[in-house]
Amino acid sequence: MTESILPGNLDSYFHRDIDLVDFAVNVWGLERQFAQKVADTNWNVDKFETFKYKMAVKIWEEDEVHRTFRSLTNRLLDDIFNTYETSQVGDQKCRSYEALKSRMNQPDRFTFYKESTLESNIRTELTRDGFNSRLDVVQEVERPTVVVSSPPVLPLVSDSSMGRSLDSDFSDSFSEVSTPSRVSSHILESLASTGRYYTVAIIVQGFSVTVLYFDRTLGLRVPAFNFKEEPGKLGLMMSGIYACKMVHAGFDPHLRPWCSLLPQAPSPEMRSQLKRPVGKLSGSFFEFEFPGSADDSTPAVFKIKKLVHRPHEIFGRATAVCKVQKVMPDGKLSSEHYALKLGWPLAIRTAEAKIITDLRDRLPKSLHDHLPNVEFQRNFTPEELNLPWTKLGLGLTDENRHPRELRILGSKYYDKLWQAGSVEEFKQAWLDCVECHYAAWRKGKLLHRDLSEGNLMILRKDGKVKGVLNDWDMASPVDDNGLVISTAADHCTGTRPFMAIDLLLKPDAPHYYRHDAESFVYILVWGAIHYDLENQIRMPPNPHVRYWLSDDDIINHNHKTSFLMSDHLAETIFAQLRPEFHGVLEEWIKPLRLMLKQARFSENFLSTAEQKAANKVTYDDQLTFEAFMKAIGEAPRDWESL
Repeated sequence: MTESILPGNLDSYFHRDIDLVDFAVNVWGLERQFAQKVADTNWNVDKFETFKYKMAVKIWEEDEVHRTFRSLTNRLLDDIFNTYETSQVGDQKCRSYEALKSRMNQPDRFTFYKESTLESNIRTELTRDGFNSRLDVVQEVERPTVVVSSPPVLPLVSDSSMGRSLDSDFSDSFSEVSTPSRVSSHILESLASTGRYYTVAIIVQGFSVTVLYFDRTLGLRVPAFNFKEEPGKLGLMMSGIYACKMVHAGFDPHLRPWCSLLPQAPSPEMRSQLKRPVGKLSGSFFEFEFPGSADDSTPAVFKIKKLVHRPHEIFGRATAVCKVQKVMPDGKLSSEHYALKLGWPLAIRTAEAKIITDLRDRLPKSLHDHLPNVEFQRNFTPEELNLPWTKLGLGLTDENRHPRELRILGSKYYDKLWQAGSVEEFKQAWLDCVECHYAAWRKGKLLHRDLSEGNLMILRKDGKVKGVLNDWDMASPVDDNGLVISTAADHCTGTRPFMAIDLLLKPDAPHYYRHDAESFVYILVWGAIHYDLENQIRMPPNPHVRYWLSDDDIINHNHKTSFLMSDHLAETIFAQLRPEFHGVLEEWIKPLRLMLKQARFSENFLSTAEQKAANKVTYDDQLTFEAFMKAIGEAPRDWESL
């Protein structure tokens, strides 16, 4: 089953039984007549090479497995090439053949199997099951930041533990594919490499081959085939791989090795670089045409300095953040740095750029420095990106795909909370975010819902430190009572070390202001344990709070609950704080923990379900902004008068 190679229960987003010809046409860009002819031809797969390949697998001679598979497929490609060298498809030589011919004539014809000449670190995943000699891996896998110049696929092979012979009938089932973490990891790495909208994975087990497609919204699967019995399908697959151009390999066409805002004309070598994916993100350029008036021809161009955050999921938001500089119309770089955020949120969610703009309109100007600015934004639907599945006529519903779109947001680049420089500046930034969050909830009618250490940022302005509350893409509108207005886009969100304990066990429970207030407390404790402010670094996770990181909701919930309710465990954790945070411990952390403990303890004395339900919103006013500020001895600022 496909879910065996994917994290979580994502099987409903997989579309099966995609015809290989349709796949080759819409994913790899082959012409249908050419693809059909290759698939229908009973190509003569060299019997001697096939026998050597089989023997190499059985005795597990790793180098020989690679060599014989290369030799076998190369001979097949030569056969296809020679056939179409002397014949025609339709009235003339088709462009698919011409693309294949161009690729076959290149000296690096076998880079599908060899290390790229680009900056790379490609490893070959080859493992052998100890109880049988089945083929596990025959192709190379790219590392997180590596792009191989030729193949438009992520080649995978996984372990098999079924002990069946190479000549046995093939079962079209992923129950035979083990090591799901390895396979899903390779898929994730490919999608997270240099600018890919989608990737193709090929899983080879003996003579059986399965072709898979992944993007951030759904997956496609071609029924598995036995290439010894159906050589035409192997020929079609290899033709697609070799004839495919960069645009059909899922690479982002907005990502370029050089920008168009150059003072001099590009050289032929530079133009040829546009036909290949970039070798690495840093030093490359994102270039977007501005939609709008025809006379505005200057694109928005950003030079990438480094990748700050990479996606950690296959299907989903898959947010990536790059630190960039703007390229000015004269080709010079901006002195300021910016954050370019690329993600795939649900299409029905309000765009983050609009959320931020609306907040700025609703909140006093004195709070604007504590909100991110919007320097650039673009949205792309799957149809605008020409994703292959949009042309396959799939029966799409909200149940069998993630209705998402690509959204890009450019804003000022802020420092991390652990880069504050001193405890006083850390406290100021944290407090600014607490007050900005409350103002956004009360006056801006939005609850953030996704607080984490990564969303509390620092702006240095006029010699002072200001806290900036970032990442508003999961915010939800609230009514006049401050309660979230339920929409189809709402679902439990948060970063596990900082999630309120109620939401860990009840992801469908209403999200209240007090849940975000609880997250602020965990961020404060986490920072006091892990932030070396003098050197502006974040230390590795402390073992005493390692369970706050757990993906097991019950374990995470129980350890946070114990921290709040057990004085002994709390003191053990407090002993892990860095010495410079002792004042923060006494003045802020201990009073806030006591506030949370007393509020949760008081629930035990409520007798009716109605009382408990009413109490959930604020714990009888024990978990409010006013109670929060009173606990830390800070007076709320009047932002209207500042």
